[in-house]
Amino acid sequence: TMPAPHQHFPYFKYRVVKTGTFTAANQLTITDGDVRENSMIFIHHTSAYAGRWYVTVPAGGGSFNIVSSAVEDALPTFNYEIF
Repeated sequence: TMPAPHQHFPYFKYRVVKTGTFTAANQLTITDGDVRENSMIFIHHTSAYAGRWYVTVPAGGGSFNIVSSAVEDALPTFNYEIF
């Protein structure tokens, strides 16, 4: 059998997956104190979505922005991880 990822990468043992819901718009700001200026945000869609999403972290951190190429009027849900 193959060993679990957390045995080789300790970060995975303590990772935190958070949830979010897009509003009926094409831009969303998530405020999260764990976000740093150099953080990478990984999005995992948990429902259907309309557009292509682009994620940015502003200078200073503390939040991140998701911009969609289409209006997300179906209020899609997602999980995110901060690396």
